[in-house]
Amino acid sequence: MDKSSNWTLIGWKDAYENLRIYFEELHLNLNFISTKEFLNDEKKLITHNIIIASTFKRYSEKIRKELINKFSRKIFDQISNLISPNIIYISSASVYGFSNSEDSFIEKSLINPKSEYASEKIFFEKIIDQIIKGSNGKCIILRPSALFGKYIILGKSTNLIDKIYESIHCNKKLDLQIENNGLQIRDFIHISDLLKIISIFAHNINKMNFSVNTEIFNLSNNKKYRLRDILETVSLNYANININYQNNFKNYIHSSLNSNKLKSYLESYDFFQIENYI
Repeated sequence: MDKSSNWTLIGWKDAYENLRIYFEELHLNLNFISTKEFLNDEKKLITHNIIIASTFKRYSEKIRKELINKFSRKIFDQISNLISPNIIYISSASVYGFSNSEDSFIEKSLINPKSEYASEKIFFEKIIDQIIKGSNGKCIILRPSALFGKYIILGKSTNLIDKIYESIHCNKKLDLQIENNGLQIRDFIHISDLLKIISIFAHNINKMNFSVNTEIFNLSNNKKYRLRDILETVSLNYANININYQNNFKNYIHSSLNSNKLKSYLESYDFFQIENYI
């Protein structure tokens, strides 16, 4: 394999075996390192090509801050000494927050985090960008919209679409409390599409022409949904799913991504759609 086929992946420990098989089929050779191993091992663990998927959202506030600071220092110490490294960082659409408009966010839209998770993603985006500039490397920041399909690969998921999937296919009762009367606009991306896009960028990062050291890409399946439209179809067909719409209207409820920049790089690509999943 050429150098661009060999990468180190930090994070996603729970899904290593499934991901290993998946990425091997995409001809991407990965060295898997858990976030805990990376934090605690004093040896040099990462190589010239790095995918960072770590997150600390499940920890308490105090511990989360300590781990984020330790992780950022370790990333800086190990990557800043590399010559022209390549990094793919898995960020999130949550960095944009919410809008009172149904227009989709573009990569240059204002950053407006509304959660600790989103703030964490922005923090690491900035840290990694600084490292890459100092080492004359390349970084691709991926901001995926809500991921569905994680239930199949990870065996668990808190995403609304995966909750519906599990209810339907495992015959489980599901009670949903939906804010804003279900009028909010959302978009999604299947986890298999995210993994394929990671692989495409990993294989081609050295061939890509960057106008700056760091390029940001929104990732979505290019289809916007009003949540109520999805849920009404589901409730008509599946008696196990009970939906309670809450009329607590807010001004800023919409979140969707304009992924035209991604489309220009991928050319023809067929995204997995929700209608084919549930």
